[in-house]
Amino acid sequence: MKILIVEGEEEKLQRVMDAVNGLGKGIFMKGFEDGEAVIRHFSMGNRKNGSRVRIVTFGNFNVFADGKPVEFRYSKAMELFAILVDRRGKPADTEMIRELLWQDSEPGKNHSSYLSLLKKDMTESFLKRGIADIFFQDENGLALITDKVDCDFYDYLDGAEGTADFDGIYMEQYSWAEPTTGELTSIAQMRKEKSGLIL
Repeated sequence: MKILIVEGEEEKLQRVMDAVNGLGKGIFMKGFEDGEAVIRHFSMGNRKNGSRVRIVTFGNFNVFADGKPVEFRYSKAMELFAILVDRRGKPADTEMIRELLWQDSEPGKNHSSYLSLLKKDMTESFLKRGIADIFFQDENGLALITDKVDCDFYDYLDGAEGTADFDGIYMEQYSWAEPTTGELTSIAQMRKEKSGLIL
């Protein structure tokens, strides 16, 4: 757990707490004076591979570039990026993406134009930060190049020392992420048993 100390006017404190919502490992009291410092503190992580992109999946899904939140024009563009993160470098084809993004959509509606717009928004959101090399697309679909990013989920799977513990919540805002939550829960249970924490 990280203890985060914040002081300032109530409006500033609320802005800071909103900024780190979903990063979720803090206790807020007093000390950091501005939201930018708070965001940098929480989002930079260990930066083991020196990536400019840091992805937080435990709790709510968030993505940062150079310590600042990546802003997407459309919320579904951020969700599209979350799908690619969840896929761990495996391509997601158009049909899979459509099924996940529009689970409650009426049958026969393919959303092709909207999906093209979301892909453009997602890539441009990173291009605006000068980051152009984290995606790969071929005939099988669109994929994230996982060794170009830092991600708590990937670190946890790798068992990297000093990484965040999984506390049972993964990409909380996306219902399609539940199978991965189950997988992570099983891994956490096995690790506890192996370490002797569970008899």
